[in-house]
Amino acid sequence: MMFSTHTKAYRVVLTGVVLGWLLTAPHTFALSSTNYQITADSINFVGTENTASTNYGLRDSGGEVATGDSSGVLYSIKAGYRQMLGVITGSSGSSGSSDSGSGGSSSGGGGILPQSAFAVQSVTVASGATVLLFDVSLNQPGKAVFVWGVSTLYDGGTLASDSFQQNHVFKLENLVPGTTYYFAVQAMNEIGSQAGQIRQSATTLATVDTTAPANPLRLVVEPSVIGSKLSCEHPVGGDIELVKVVRSTEFYPTDPDEGEVVYEGRGTSALDTTLQSGKTYYYTLFTKDVSGNYSSGAIAKMYRARPGETVYPESSDVFVNAEPAPTVDPRFNLLTILDFLITQDNKMAIDDTGKILLDGGEQFKIALDYTKVPEVLKTMVVSIKDKARPDEVFTFLLRVNDDKTKYEALVDKLGRGGNFALAISILDHKHRGITQLVGDLVVSAPKQLSLFFRFLQDPIGSVQRVSIFWWVLLVLLIGVIGRIVRSSVLS
Repeated sequence: MMFSTHTKAYRVVLTGVVLGWLLTAPHTFALSSTNYQITADSINFVGTENTASTNYGLRDSGGEVATGDSSGVLYSIKAGYRQMLGVITGSSGSSGSSDSGSGGSSSGGGGILPQSAFAVQSVTVASGATVLLFDVSLNQPGKAVFVWGVSTLYDGGTLASDSFQQNHVFKLENLVPGTTYYFAVQAMNEIGSQAGQIRQSATTLATVDTTAPANPLRLVVEPSVIGSKLSCEHPVGGDIELVKVVRSTEFYPTDPDEGEVVYEGRGTSALDTTLQSGKTYYYTLFTKDVSGNYSSGAIAKMYRARPGETVYPESSDVFVNAEPAPTVDPRFNLLTILDFLITQDNKMAIDDTGKILLDGGEQFKIALDYTKVPEVLKTMVVSIKDKARPDEVFTFLLRVNDDKTKYEALVDKLGRGGNFALAISILDHKHRGITQLVGDLVVSAPKQLSLFFRFLQDPIGSVQRVSIFWWVLLVLLIGVIGRIVRSSVLS
């Protein structure tokens, strides 16, 4: 009996080790049955024979044992020495066809990685009433195939990328509002490894979206040898399709159709190489969502120095030195900082000292009632500065909405807690003066997701990130609890 008890304990430990290894180790196994056995590993330079049945035997010849092609609706794979030959000779090893509607925003490249490492990291969906945008992220360069439909038959169509990239974008248009669509994503890397198929669904909005998307928190314009370099941080989440940067030598463009187009796409940086020396350039960056709405616009400016001219860097705060001008329309001077509603989830929180309270993990909106300011030519600019990082200033425009009820802007989540300074500047173009209102923002740190919600977002990744030690400990704990329960029952 004692021997049997020890044997069970050993089995529990062994089970824990095997379970942990299965969940965390690379998955390259041998396939076998009573009729055959096929081994597949990395390049095997020693010829070995693997006898699987009385009817046949398999011997490798300098490449892997398993060779040949396998294919399906969503993939085409070349295996063994044939695939390696294709890599060496420059063949892509893919037979997937290209279709319109696919694209990517990341460069390709990369070497030969273990087949088990290749995976679809995430699929992000942005929804409109008649459009769905899918951003597919791979953990290494690969081609992706996307099938969709109103059911899991995926009879709506097929889209395929035509180059090896880590990010692929697929867009479906002319869809039915309020309808659920099913889709599947399959990918293959440069050596023919197939990623696990992703099957999900997405639902179009029931009504047309007319809400402007969030501005990026950060738009930086810096001098470069050939002009200027622009960089930004895209708003986190949301339904952003692209960003559009326009410029002017007169003032900040307040509409995406004003000025000269510098960049339009999904990147986070761009070069402007057509600048003239001795001029100041005003840039506005608009984010565009899948429904075609544009944000109010983030702004920055840069002076292009003449050859040999010494230029001292300006503050990134556009109106940091603005002096209130007595010639502005008197109705501007009647405004207070609290006339500008700063809300999260349509709620505004203010403490006893008049400071505005925000959650650093949520986007927020700044809005001013349209009737509170005169209909004169004006520009309203908001600057937010982290007091702990005074060099970081986020500056953007307030723009009137479509129904002319508010001047507003949606701001991306700050992503951290702290004390922030707020300055709202109103430039009166008619009287050539500025009114500036200031306030304080007290921002709480973003709330961390619980382990349960993180597991729901990425169950496979969450399991694989757990150390094998904890899996062994968990199995041992289950074994101990089981023994205690059995002992209690027997007694």
